[in-house]
Amino acid sequence: MRNHLANIITAIRIVGICVLFAFTPFFSQQVQCWVILFFAFLCLTDWVDGVVARSRFGRCTNLGKLLDPMADKLLVFTFLPLLEMGAITSCPVLIILIRDIVINTLRTLAAKKGIVLQARFSGKVKTFLQLPLIAVLLATVVVPGSQVSTIAGIFYPVIMFIQAIPDFWIDFSIWAVTFWTMWSGIEYLWANKHFLSMVIYTG
Repeated sequence: MRNHLANIITAIRIVGICVLFAFTPFFSQQVQCWVILFFAFLCLTDWVDGVVARSRFGRCTNLGKLLDPMADKLLVFTFLPLLEMGAITSCPVLIILIRDIVINTLRTLAAKKGIVLQARFSGKVKTFLQLPLIAVLLATVVVPGSQVSTIAGIFYPVIMFIQAIPDFWIDFSIWAVTFWTMWSGIEYLWANKHFLSMVIYTG
């Protein structure tokens, strides 16, 4: 059980992402607050399962090396409801998703051959940049209605502060993260060019 604790945490994150999708687009400010807080919790589990995997309570398994990037990619798919809610345009979303689809396809092909292509540092930085951006974009969505009065409402002033940020800085952040995402994809393909060549020429 302890040996697989990190994988269990990752699986919880994957299920949690599906739950998060069920509550977007937002139909109330209260839901918006809870979704952002829940998203922050899911991001925290990403850090926790990494710590657990390297501790005496867990170990870095091949399954974990595949599940953890998969869970990160599912978190990134939060860009799709953001696109639906108008928080981001289609171009950066398309670039980000294509990059992840290409890399995941390469990882899957490698796994079928018994090869595990581990994440690169540039990919970890990409995730570190993307997740806060997603949280900010979730907060930029303007939801009609009165201010929430539940415990989640304590967080609502933060949402109002984020919504007051000029669009220029939001757009700049989106494109900065998008360009880093492209670079990390190129760097990943280059680092695994020998396997990529094998896939291209041998099928």
